[in-house]
Amino acid sequence: MSELVLYRKWRSQSFDELVGQPHVTETLRNAVKTGKIGHAYLFCGPRGTGKTSAAKILAKALNCEKGMTPDPCGECGICRGIQNGSALDFIEIDAASNRGIDEIRDLKEKIKFPPTLCRYKVYIIDEVHMLTPEAFNALLKTLEEPPPSTVFILCTTEPHKLLPTVASRCQRFDFKRISQAVVEKRLEEVGKAENLIIEPGVLPMIARSCDGSLRDALSLLDQLHSFCGQTIQKEKAELILGQTPEEVLSRCIHLLDSKDLKNLLIFLHETYSSGADLSQLVRDLMIQLRQILLFRISPEILSLLPEEKERMKAFSFSSEELYRFLRVLSDLRNELRSSPHPGIAVELAFIRMLRIQWEPSLEGLKKKIELLEGKIQKNLAETPISPEPHPALKKEKEVLVKAAPHVSSLSLDFIRDTWGEMIENLAASRNSLFPTLQQTTPLKLEGAVLFLSVPNLILKSRLDQKKEEVQLFLNQTLNSSLQIEIEAHPVDPDLLIREAEKIFEGAVLKESDG
Repeated sequence: MSELVLYRKWRSQSFDELVGQPHVTETLRNAVKTGKIGHAYLFCGPRGTGKTSAAKILAKALNCEKGMTPDPCGECGICRGIQNGSALDFIEIDAASNRGIDEIRDLKEKIKFPPTLCRYKVYIIDEVHMLTPEAFNALLKTLEEPPPSTVFILCTTEPHKLLPTVASRCQRFDFKRISQAVVEKRLEEVGKAENLIIEPGVLPMIARSCDGSLRDALSLLDQLHSFCGQTIQKEKAELILGQTPEEVLSRCIHLLDSKDLKNLLIFLHETYSSGADLSQLVRDLMIQLRQILLFRISPEILSLLPEEKERMKAFSFSSEELYRFLRVLSDLRNELRSSPHPGIAVELAFIRMLRIQWEPSLEGLKKKIELLEGKIQKNLAETPISPEPHPALKKEKEVLVKAAPHVSSLSLDFIRDTWGEMIENLAASRNSLFPTLQQTTPLKLEGAVLFLSVPNLILKSRLDQKKEEVQLFLNQTLNSSLQIEIEAHPVDPDLLIREAEKIFEGAVLKESDG
């Protein structure tokens, strides 16, 4: 006789052994203690979380030869019969292969008979969502008012497919995905009982791969046992589980963190050429980046060792970057399912991550503006406006100062005559005031206040922000103590048209009303 696989050998035999579902086990234990047994239960949740095991444990608790108890002995004939499926009053139905109305009619005929040996006749209908609508309708009345001493336990991974009329007749229990820590602890217990030597890091890999399913985790451990023997090595586990080696993942994250696109693309090319599964690389990278993001936002969510926390602190990612990276990688995973060129898809996604400004999107435009602002700030820092005039203006300033009268004797005509020369000198010296003053015109001079005219409100706003710099420049150049005021005077469109007529020696043609 072949040896049982681990997930069958280590299937939970009591409520105490049913891990990861305390809300379910506590409620069922109390129901058995008080004798308040429902006639129909609905166990729903992801695969491998203990639905069928809980149903069998409840059946044993109701029918144990030592009495109805939340802790069945597991040794009596009825407990063993329920466990191996040979008990006459324990009927387990696979709705995936018995989904029609004829099977339900047969069930309704047999359910009329009372239990033979047990206190309760227990029907477990697995994957109940697979029943046809006709079969559901045939089951409704029986499910609502079953014969005395009959209990239905419906199990499903897709409760949304059940008819509301069916679900409303049952006590519903939602089984949750089992946490990674609980899965690791259970695998460690099974490994010790099986005399397995498991290298550090293997159990977390299995727990991450099983997606909250303890049955899947035990199957993976069984597979590794078959491949590695009694000593399960981390390197071989990575090969069997298909997970990305830590050094590869670490290298990828380091290149992302340093924004080194060139070497990142070389790394991706080498990884793809070596035959690595790019889908798995993307999946594992998402897990790591998610951990870094959660550590930044809410570190108490994660159970990390001190050295792992220090590693997380060393990264320079911003939370906004991590969020954007995860979003791009999520789109990439969907694309890889149907992409004929996965290598190209991965490369383009990583370019999007590190060169967002290349994207024709709102985010790309925002990044371009940020980069442009950075360059402007750098240029301003390199050419600051100081109390001393720019070297290129010194000679011109000396000439103007000799000719310039004091504020009391300054005239608007003199300022207008010298205005063009001052603007040209600003352009020659690459002073940041040049683009701002280029479109200004001296309007009037009232005492020590010089009014400057600009063609629109946008330029007025910009010039208002640099008002002090402009005043400093004018007073240094004119050897004066002027104050300036800015006024916006939009250009008259009709005036522009008249000027155009003069230049081009033509006339404006107007379309007739007819």
